[in-house]
Amino acid sequence: MTAELLNHRKTRTTALVIAGSVGLLYFFTAARDIVVGDSPELIMVAVKLGVAHAPGYPLFTMLGHLFSLLPLGSVPFRLNLFASACDALAVAFVYLTALRLCRSQPAAILAALVLATNSLFWSWSLAAEVFPLNNLLASVLIYLLVRWHEKPEQTAPFIAAAFVAGLGLTNHQTIILLAPACLYLLWRNRTVLLAQPRILFIGAAAFALALSPYAYVPWASAQ
Repeated sequence: MTAELLNHRKTRTTALVIAGSVGLLYFFTAARDIVVGDSPELIMVAVKLGVAHAPGYPLFTMLGHLFSLLPLGSVPFRLNLFASACDALAVAFVYLTALRLCRSQPAAILAALVLATNSLFWSWSLAAEVFPLNNLLASVLIYLLVRWHEKPEQTAPFIAAAFVAGLGLTNHQTIILLAPACLYLLWRNRTVLLAQPRILFIGAAAFALALSPYAYVPWASAQ
């Protein structure tokens, strides 16, 4: 499979079809009301623009609030759909990443669908929680890093990856577990980075900017 095919419209269309199909599956199986766990708290916080338990989950709260405004079903169902949408998109990015790594479209589609229908992954896609958003941000981060590693002279994927990594930390800190892989890729491509040190500074600035949702926490607490 050539690099041209990887960027072909058909590939993007397939990713959209996968996201739409999985999203439809999750839509019909999503919880229609609150469920046990942190879900009731997270729903209330998103609706009222409050502050959840530490570390506050500001990104989830703000994006969840937008979903709470949808004119569709009950408020808990709207927030549950937020989780479903995040994991459906995460599956699509897993497909795109697998396609770049294995160069086989059937294998990439199979990998994405196996993840989507895994019982544990599926069940966590049906109720309002911070994990689906974490899955989405982690899958986007890995996809961007793979793209950058293929062509390290292209700086846009690197800067975008730095921004997504920062956003990930404003949702769930377990995304830090990807740090060893990130550092490895930085080391592998150190020649390119040292030749253009401004890329590192821009990436650091993008990462810092992505942490700005944490400013929401003291603001909301003061209300």
